[in-house]
Amino acid sequence: MSKRVLPKAYAALLLYLAALPLFLLPAAALTPGKLWLAAVLPVPALLLTGCAGMLQAKRRAVALLVIILVMAAGCAALFLPELLAAGLLFFFCLLVMLLFMPAMARPAHQEWTMSQLGIGVVLHIAAQIAKTFDIFAAIAVPLTWIFAAYMVAVLFQFNRGVLMSNSPASCKPLLSKNRQLLVVICLLALLLANLKPVITAVRNAITWVITAIAQVIVWIASLFYTQSSDVAVTQESNGSLDFLAESSEPGLFARIMEIVLFVIAGLAVAGLLFLALRHLYRLLKKAFRILLNHLQEYRQRIAADYVDQSESLLDWGELRKTAQNRFDRFKRRHMPTSWDKLTPAQRVRRVYQLLLRRPDMQNPALTARETLLGGTLKLPPDTAAGLAALYDQARYSDHPIEARDADQIRKQAGI
Repeated sequence: MSKRVLPKAYAALLLYLAALPLFLLPAAALTPGKLWLAAVLPVPALLLTGCAGMLQAKRRAVALLVIILVMAAGCAALFLPELLAAGLLFFFCLLVMLLFMPAMARPAHQEWTMSQLGIGVVLHIAAQIAKTFDIFAAIAVPLTWIFAAYMVAVLFQFNRGVLMSNSPASCKPLLSKNRQLLVVICLLALLLANLKPVITAVRNAITWVITAIAQVIVWIASLFYTQSSDVAVTQESNGSLDFLAESSEPGLFARIMEIVLFVIAGLAVAGLLFLALRHLYRLLKKAFRILLNHLQEYRQRIAADYVDQSESLLDWGELRKTAQNRFDRFKRRHMPTSWDKLTPAQRVRRVYQLLLRRPDMQNPALTARETLLGGTLKLPPDTAAGLAALYDQARYSDHPIEARDADQIRKQAGI
């Protein structure tokens, strides 16, 4: 359930931030005393529309109509004396509901396109221009912060949209890292945009800490000194720290505690100095190791020779083999081995090869026996049957063939 509700809630937040200027500007001009009502008014509209979007498809239209009537009654009850304000705010509520209802039916995190989010940016820019008028002075500061919040939300939405469009399955680890980076960037931008208030706040905090420490030191020191009432009255009237001067002799207990405090302070300072030096040593060691690694990589780069490597799409071994096969076929056809140098089996196969050159067309799907006995080569039946038997023996058998049989079949075939 949360996987469906949370994306829709974020989509509702985007729409709420984008539409706030439409509610704040008319309220500032027409009903300045009810600005907070105008700012809260889109919340029930979005909430009720979201509940209606969770219903079945056939019930959503009726539920939306009921919600519109409820919001009309609410606007009338809240802003009825100001008729124009009530009408404008209800119209903007109606617009928000009509925009959010189709978004409820879209897939998670795909409720708004970048063009729709861009319309919200344009609306906020127009509101930033309008707030310069005196009539909208009451909402100038809120509009600035709302615009900043909306831009941050749009930035996160744009980040998710870009990552999801590339690879939805593998974007989750990258999405978490990007979110952390965006949070850091937004915090830095917030600090830089409010640099003077931040510096003032830090200065006040440091001053308060120093004052508190001084007061604690004064209180501790007051435990070990005995002062006269006249001196105390003078100090209270002057508001200074002159009472720390030797107005009276410290006691033995005060001296002992002073020594103890000095020893404790010395040990604390020594411990802090030791921790600082150890941390500095670790940082220097790490920096030295990184420097050595960079120097080693640089030395390897300058010592390595450049080798020009290129890849070719041509396979020279395959080209050589193809050329060799073509040359062998050409040699067998135009420069055949002499008849006397052939074995009897090679002579029989030579006779069949020469016979295959006679017809204009041959069926390569037929075997040698089928070709010879089929009459395609136009041989006498006895000659065709004898040549088929000899060819099968020469091609598929290890039995020797007599030379006179090979010569005789050659004469019969007319080769």
